[in-house]
Amino acid sequence: MEEYMADVRVMNYKPKLNPTYESITLLERIHLQPFSRPRLKAGVELEPKRLLRRCSAFLKPATLQMAGIFSAQPPCPELRQLGRAPPGCDGPPCPECNGQNLYSSVDFGRKWQIIHERVTPNRFYWSVSGLDKEPDLVHMEAHTPDGNVQYVTCRAPMCTEANRNYPFPGYIDISSLVVQDDYIFIQVPTSGRATYYVSYTRDSFIQIKLPKYSLPKDLHIVSTDEKQVFAAVQEWNQNDTYNLYLSDTRGIYFTLAMENVKTTRGIGGNQMLDLYEVAGIKGMLIANKRQDNQVKTYMTYNKGREWRLLQAPATDLDGNDIHCILPFCSLHLQLQMSENPYLSGTISTKNSAPGIIVATGNIGAELSYNNVGMFISSDAGNSWRQIFEEEHNVWFLDKGGAIVAVKQPSVPTRHLWVSFDEGRQWTQHSFSLVPLFVDGVLVEAGAENQIMTFFGHFSHRSEWQLIKIDYKSIFSRKCTEEDYQTWHLHNQGEPCVMGQKQIYMKRRPGNYCMLGKDYSKILSAESCICRAHDFECDYGYERRGDGNCRPAFWFNPSTVSRSCSQGQNYLNSTGYRKVVLNNCTKGVKEMYMARKQQCPNRSPKGLLLTTKDGKLTANLDSNITFLVHLDELWCLFFVPIALTWRLQVEHSPEQTLAPCSRSPFSPYNREPAAQGSSHDVRGPAEPSEVQRTKSDI
Repeated sequence: MEEYMADVRVMNYKPKLNPTYESITLLERIHLQPFSRPRLKAGVELEPKRLLRRCSAFLKPATLQMAGIFSAQPPCPELRQLGRAPPGCDGPPCPECNGQNLYSSVDFGRKWQIIHERVTPNRFYWSVSGLDKEPDLVHMEAHTPDGNVQYVTCRAPMCTEANRNYPFPGYIDISSLVVQDDYIFIQVPTSGRATYYVSYTRDSFIQIKLPKYSLPKDLHIVSTDEKQVFAAVQEWNQNDTYNLYLSDTRGIYFTLAMENVKTTRGIGGNQMLDLYEVAGIKGMLIANKRQDNQVKTYMTYNKGREWRLLQAPATDLDGNDIHCILPFCSLHLQLQMSENPYLSGTISTKNSAPGIIVATGNIGAELSYNNVGMFISSDAGNSWRQIFEEEHNVWFLDKGGAIVAVKQPSVPTRHLWVSFDEGRQWTQHSFSLVPLFVDGVLVEAGAENQIMTFFGHFSHRSEWQLIKIDYKSIFSRKCTEEDYQTWHLHNQGEPCVMGQKQIYMKRRPGNYCMLGKDYSKILSAESCICRAHDFECDYGYERRGDGNCRPAFWFNPSTVSRSCSQGQNYLNSTGYRKVVLNNCTKGVKEMYMARKQQCPNRSPKGLLLTTKDGKLTANLDSNITFLVHLDELWCLFFVPIALTWRLQVEHSPEQTLAPCSRSPFSPYNREPAAQGSSHDVRGPAEPSEVQRTKSDI
């Protein structure tokens, strides 16, 4: 094995504060906080955290230039370099700060002004570009003086009571507000089953619909970045697993994608869901599922429509054959993200390197944390190769053209490994004369990133060491057209993935050239003809053994939505819905897509007829007032009775009258009456005493 010495510059740095790493969760992972009661929580922590003594500072850039927001606790003395501290935190000790005031600054923290008092920590969000009209709008969860919680929005510089808005008309549960991409989520206080609401593209809030058998004690938003919501739900009978649900585009109707997804407890006691969204390949997920007291790794190419086990490598590092036959034996991967944001975790992918997956795992009947190795796939999980026998951290350089690996920081090292052919061959480089405990690695941002900065320490008592490594000298030239080859994305030979045939450009193995700024990874994308696997079961339907979607036991497909009024149209589901962001066309699309139909004529529902005085008898030649109550009032109609009487129609204020023509229950053709109106209808008097009961009428 040849050993190279890279271009290295070493700088000594003695920090004033010892760093404490807290979790920074990426979109591919869900960060779960333990709670004792059902709470809706964000699956992504958007604000990086730094722990300084006993105070926490949460900084997040605004969409305006020179704007910032500061929450949870006003700055401690150590943070006064940010600017003048808000009132209440001018003197020690820090716990005297009230801990729930929200402040903003428009001059890089020189001056701070209060936005709102009594704001729940970590439950405030800047506006989302393209959705919120004002770029300085702040969404927050605020407490009322009597202890209730409300969802409040206002502009940061002028958040007075007169300028505050309350998008949800009512109180919400504490720590339940989530503003993420196109969606806003809340949970309302209920004594029984938890109730969740969603607003899509800032429209009105609508109740989230989970299957009726679902009794969630915990719900987390995993991802919202692909016009669809991934939610993890822990049912009443689950302890260390969650069920994964996928929604429609509006985030209202959720269907089950996978049961019993495993969770892992992190260093800080937080639960991490073993679910990974592969970067660069749309619709590809990897999950660890508990099944029959075993945990196995599954992958999907169509957002959970179909799952399959991972095929183990054919040979080991020494070239010996591995006899691993599905489904009894397969490859299993660890899916934990690092709680240190400067280390890679147990699995790594990159948008700029589609199809390359590097992960820690094992081969066998189930997932194990003993006898693990490092594995790589360069064809999006269709085949795998083992690259190391020990755990390594992995980083991508030059848009995935180079892969760098370093041993886990628990052992000091002075070597790193570099591969320029997607992990088929590795060369060892020395970056330090003395073994270094690597605390983290910074990769320079930009298109041509061939620079890495290692930071660590020689011993637990030594100063920090910063080592900058520049690999530009290794690349002798810029890549030309002859240095590339095409790669077709596929799923076990099936070329249509998410309704498209996608062709990528990759550098030929062994060509030591730089990809450069003008490198385009996708060569072409062609839509496929729609087939059955492009559709998933719609809300209320479940896939049976024959592969078809049938109504679930709790769902009646003939039930028409209450919002469907006569003369309008509605979409009648076929039991299927197209996988979100699937790009297939024609084929069976018309057969599986919901069909537009006219709302049927329906009789009023919940008819209750009583007399004003509560009696069921009447004397001859007397006037009687009947009270008619309809739970569902579609059309106003009248029943003629051979009796002098007055009819009053009463209904709940929340009901509305839909337009109708001739009612099948009435010989009269009447115009619909206004809400809350009364009508006097007189008929000929009966010749003798008449008795009517509710059942008679």
